[in-house]
Order: sequence, then structure tokens, then C-alpha cells
Amino acid sequence: MIREDTLFRHQGATDGMKEVLHTNYDKFLMPSEIDASLQPTLMRNKAHLDAQIKKYCRWWGIMTGLFLFLFIFGNIYFVQVEKISRDIKELKKDIISLVTSPTEVKNQLPDIPSSLKSSNNKPE
Repeated sequence: MIREDTLFRHQGATDGMKEVLHTNYDKFLMPSEIDASLQPTLMRNKAHLDAQIKKYCRWWGIMTGLFLFLFIFGNIYFVQVEKISRDIKELKKDIISLVTSPTEVKNQLPDIPSSLKSSNNKPE
């Protein structure tokens, strides 16, 4: 969008400059002489403008691509680190609770049914 606007402004300035020169020098020079002396300068200006636009479009693309890459990489990296950190904290809590209260571990184990207890205690 800005590229087209820049080219449009350049074309407007070129047309305005041609019109002013034709208006002011029409009595002294023929229009073909004015155009012949003006055309090389206008062509150089247009070529320079095209080169500048191409250069800045390339830089804009590179910077946008780099920004997107860094954003995606950072998002993936920091989300993974956050998940791993959360898992480590949960594991630490579980280990600390197991170490500090072994009786709670015994209470958390399922009860052995009485039929199994009696069959294991009876000699055959």
C-alpha cells in the first residue's frame, strides 16, 4: 500500500514539474526540447526510487520474518519451560510429602481384602 502511494506521489510530482517547466519555458523552448532535457533526469529518479522501494521491501520482509520466527520460537520455548517447571514442582511436592509422612502413604494404599488375608495366614 505504501509502495503504490509512493509511486503515485512520484508520478504526481513528475507531472507537476513537467507542467511547470512547460508553462514557464514554453515561449523560449519547444516542448520537445524541454522533454528531451527533462526525460533523462526523470528516468534516473524513477530508477532510484524503484531501487529504494525494492531495498526497503526486502528489509521489511526480513525484519517481519525474523520477528515472527523469534515470537514463535520464544512462545514454544517458554510454554515448554513453564510446563516442565510446573511438573517438577508437582514432583517435588509429592516427594516431600512421601518423605515427611510415611504413615499417610500406608493409609493411601488399598486395603487387602479379608479373604486374602486369611488364606495367606492359613497353612495348607
